[in-house]
Amino acid sequence: IFPWFANGPGGERKPSHGLARLATWELAGWGTTDEPDDTMDLQFDLGEQDLDPSLRNTGDWPSGVRAHVQVEIGADALIIRLTLVNYTDEPVSCEAALHTYLAVADVEDAVIEGLDGVRFYDKVARREDVTDQPVPFGDEVDRIYETKEPVVLCDGTHSLRVGGELGSSDAGPRPAQTVVWNPGRDKGPGIADISDWRGFVCIEAAAIGVDALVIPPPGSGGGDVPFGFSTLTQTLTLLPTEQLR
Repeated sequence: IFPWFANGPGGERKPSHGLARLATWELAGWGTTDEPDDTMDLQFDLGEQDLDPSLRNTGDWPSGVRAHVQVEIGADALIIRLTLVNYTDEPVSCEAALHTYLAVADVEDAVIEGLDGVRFYDKVARREDVTDQPVPFGDEVDRIYETKEPVVLCDGTHSLRVGGELGSSDAGPRPAQTVVWNPGRDKGPGIADISDWRGFVCIEAAAIGVDALVIPPPGSGGGDVPFGFSTLTQTLTLLPTEQLR
């Protein structure tokens, strides 16, 4: 998701979740490694010129910015990294998220460990909150958590650790926000491209609102590199069934 989340900070941007998800990304490279576990690496690129003609030159795509996605696929882990590269002389602000739909046996039986006491914005209730109660799957859930550590999704059969991290050419790594979404029993059946609302939960690393990315300009990290960059990374690790965290 880039360059805005939902309808943007002011709620007026269209299409929902920005332009990048509607584009055809170019496969820029791929390869495999024997160590540590026969990992496959895929790389994709996207710029404004790659968009559908109706979406180009509208001012919605940040000028001078290219997007790159790297996907590392291992036996028990998946790493997705979005890198946004700024070739202009000014910092560029934008929102981004990695919109992962994770399969579960039944979302009403699923539990997300690691959210107790974490502040979040509830987009359904339109308020901030903190709670130690389980996420109420079955109802509509749309929350942005200010997470500092990875969370663990458990559905009674599998446990998956999900963590997000932000980085840039002028600053060290820091935790990303975590979005948790499921449309629930009332809205789910009415969404055309969701065949089974019970069979998934969305847990995504994000940089939204006041925590949006600011892509630094060239030279921000020192040296003569002709670009600045920001990154959003999500790491998903399958855990042994007896391990909760």
